[in-house]
Amino acid sequence: MLTAHRLHHPLCGFLAGLHSFGPEASYPTFSAAYDAVTQVPSATIEEFEEELWLSQSRKFIHGCRDISVVDTLNDPSSPSSSSVTRQLIINSRPNLVQTGEIG
Repeated sequence: MLTAHRLHHPLCGFLAGLHSFGPEASYPTFSAAYDAVTQVPSATIEEFEEELWLSQSRKFIHGCRDISVVDTLNDPSSPSSSSVTRQLIINSRPNLVQTGEIG
């Protein structure tokens, strides 16, 4: 018997990391946070994603449970000529970020 596999929003891993890391974490483990975040409606997560773009010029290029790749415009006032900083984030440890500049 085949079972349906629910596809999760690409930001779920990133959000789980934010809610499970540090002294004021909402969840005791990354897995517990991930399980909770995957129950949040996609529309709510998409609103958060849109807000990140509008307020911080950050766009998620890739996201899965364990890693996220985020691009940030370095000069949002000139998006067509702005260089971009790409971040590789290990979602369970969002304080550890590898960056590189593109363009």
